[in-house]
Amino acid sequence: MDALNALFDGNPRLPSPSLVAMRILEEVRRDDCTFAEIAEVIGADPALTAKILKVANSPYYSRSSHVTSIDRAVGILGMVLLKNLALSFVIVNDLKGGAERDLRHELFWRRSVTAAVGSELVAELIGEPADDIFVSALLQDIGIFVMYSAHPDRYQSVLDLRRSTGRELREIERERFGFDHQEAGSELLTRWGLPEAMHLPIRHHHTPQAAPAAGRRRAEVLELADRIAAVYHDPRSAEAVREIKRLLAGYRVSETECEQMIDQVAVRSRALLSSFEVAAGELKPFSQILQEANEELARLNLSYEQLVLEYKQARDEAQQLALELKSVNDQLRERAIRDGLTGLFNHRHFQELLDEAFANPQRMREPMTLLLFDIDNFKTVNDSYGHLQGDAVLKAIARTVEEAIRPHGVAARYGGEEFAVLLPQCAPPTEAARCAERLRRSIAELSVRSPGTEIRATVSIGIASCTPARGGADKARLIAAADRALYASKHSGKNRWSFADAV
Repeated sequence: MDALNALFDGNPRLPSPSLVAMRILEEVRRDDCTFAEIAEVIGADPALTAKILKVANSPYYSRSSHVTSIDRAVGILGMVLLKNLALSFVIVNDLKGGAERDLRHELFWRRSVTAAVGSELVAELIGEPADDIFVSALLQDIGIFVMYSAHPDRYQSVLDLRRSTGRELREIERERFGFDHQEAGSELLTRWGLPEAMHLPIRHHHTPQAAPAAGRRRAEVLELADRIAAVYHDPRSAEAVREIKRLLAGYRVSETECEQMIDQVAVRSRALLSSFEVAAGELKPFSQILQEANEELARLNLSYEQLVLEYKQARDEAQQLALELKSVNDQLRERAIRDGLTGLFNHRHFQELLDEAFANPQRMREPMTLLLFDIDNFKTVNDSYGHLQGDAVLKAIARTVEEAIRPHGVAARYGGEEFAVLLPQCAPPTEAARCAERLRRSIAELSVRSPGTEIRATVSIGIASCTPARGGADKARLIAAADRALYASKHSGKNRWSFADAV
């Protein structure tokens, strides 16, 4: 739970509801909310009003004349569906506005809307009240969005590992974060103030057997909705259909009823996706997909043995491609977080590592030391020997730094001739000073060959340490203290280290 709280507390990247969403949330939480009150909130947003009217006029709700007002829409949709749609439209619009670059958001929301439609049809099929199930199903995977938004590179590695190994996403998430997207999504909606009936099933939508009795049935509906979305948006659609039939058999739902419901999800989702401004793509009823596949097989006239061999070949090629893609992604990620000249971490990634260190509950109880240092008189090196030799000095110092701080330290090129080192579990002042002195001495003994001479360099180091859990220290104060100590070293004659308190 500490790791989950650390994700949310003070993280500016995480989504927050807009003013319109907050007003709708207030009405959703009220049991005595009147039509006039919710209509006033919706009517204040022309874009939201247009989306609600578009749904009310869809073939699944409107059976008579064209609906042109919210007054008529509530008669068609009903109060509960009206509130759920309004809340869903606003939340999706807010979150799509902050879309991250690599999460494939169009597919994410297409899958989410399909799951939401599926949840209502499943609830109807098994006789479960569907009051707020649409919103819960729509947002059941919002934890993926949350974790990606907070730590894009870290979560991308989770997605890459899942693609290349086929392991469960939740299993990898728990390894890398200490919690999974079920918990992250439920926590976000709890903090937004959504009713427990909405967010509790999300916490258990992959593990409904672990849900409290009061929310277990709704968690089971979400599990089924997730599998229905998998039929249309995941590779193993046939396997998902078999599992849906198995689960619904426990509710005495026949295979025919099940197949009809799955088909209806595609038809209704296509009609609704445009209201969410999400492209429907190639979404078509599963029975139509099967029919087209059978027709294609008949044309190919392949034997069973040929099909097996081609399937195995395609599977092997897909696995190889996944591994190659993971390798490429790893290389691209390394390039994004490394300084091109020295190979050390760059300034941006070092800041992220500091953020993680202060957010990690375990590390917050341990001392950490930051060293900031730059090369003394580096401009003279460039002026005397040229920039190519200056670059050679930077690279040689970078290699020396990495060797000096192994195995636990983290080094970065902070900017220009300035470097930074984070030393976890390095207690001040004695141990921190010993590390700084070892680093200073190693660089002072370094010699870089240049035509006709050897270049030597020294560094001035600033040391700052803190134990975050003891209070009074944060990232900004730690950096500021190390910076003060660096300038003290400069003004005291250079080629030395100085210490400053981070509090």
